Amino acid sequence: MYRSGYYRYAESGYLPITLLKEFVYCPRLAYLELFTGYSYVTDSMERGREVTVDYAMGAARGLRRPRVQQYVRSRSLRLYGVADLVGEVEGGLAVYEFKPLSQVSRRSLWGRHRHFLVQAVAYAVAAEETLRCPAAAVYIVGAGGAVMVRPTPSLREVVRGYSRRLHEMVERELEPEPVRTQKCGYCRMRRVCRP
Repeated sequence: MYRSGYYRYAESGYLPITLLKEFVYCPRLAYLELFTGYSYVTDSMERGREVTVDYAMGAARGLRRPRVQQYVRSRSLRLYGVADLVGEVEGGLAVYEFKPLSQVSRRSLWGRHRHFLVQAVAYAVAAEETLRCPAAAVYIVGAGGAVMVRPTPSLREVVRGYSRRLHEMVERELEPEPVRTQKCGYCRMRRVCRP
């Protein structure tokens, strides 16, 4: 089995925050992406990348010391990644995650878009540790506007829990069972997974 992602993990002990997002969406998706090396960019992902820069430039106007595409790393979560936008506001850092092709709402972030929320808070934790400044706010910006979330202790604990479970899956090479859900119809790994 081709496992380049796994070997990078074995060398560093760190996983990408985007893999945590995939794990929250579907643990099997994260497993297949890491252990098979099979991954590709969909049209919507490519379009999202193009629009993100425009979103970032607009949002950066209200920030002190804005940093677009900021590399961040969390020792406590053993995760790393590139946050779309990080800047300073009163009280600390504001971390932005752009999802320009998705309609996000406060309600959806606790439901079908939970993976976006966990990803954004993980970036906030990593930004705190990298830039040595507390995270005051997280913004998930979708097609219909921005939703601001405070990175509360309970929300951080949710992220830590997912991170622990992701690392356990990787370290023990525990392949999650295939589960058929409505998400499967949209999944880019459906042909590899075959639930």
